[in-house]
Amino acid sequence: MKRKQILIKRIRGITSFIIIKYLKRGEKFADIIIENGEMLSNNSIAVFWHRDSCTMNLVLSYLKKKNFKPIVVVITADPRGDYIEAAIKKFGAESIRIDFNAFDVKEYKNLKELANKDNIIAIAMDGPLGPFKEPKRLPFYLGSCSKKKDSWHKC
Repeated sequence: MKRKQILIKRIRGITSFIIIKYLKRGEKFADIIIENGEMLSNNSIAVFWHRDSCTMNLVLSYLKKKNFKPIVVVITADPRGDYIEAAIKKFGAESIRIDFNAFDVKEYKNLKELANKDNIIAIAMDGPLGPFKEPKRLPFYLGSCSKKKDSWHKC
């Protein structure tokens, strides 16, 4: 059993490495332009479609270079979140892990507190398990309970 866990950990590390290298290569050749970027502040909620998460990592890198901070990305608590967490840390963001399959009052309370701080929160509208391009309730909940004015920016 221990060998299997070590192998899984190594495979995840290699996968994270490949994803990060791929995104870094893409960053060299991509021009990031944010429409209405002047509306984006350190007090916003940025939403994106789950399938656009690679693009979102490039946007995180752009925001870091423009001195936006802190940027917090809401990601899944399951093992797939490990890859995502490694990538977003490389691109200058923090993460908060949420188990979307189990309702935990403490996690949602932490999210609500986070939504009221001076930061950018990035969250996938349809993540983590879809269905594709069907918005979940969490981004709207965060927007309604936060003190962020003009809190919706689609990346």
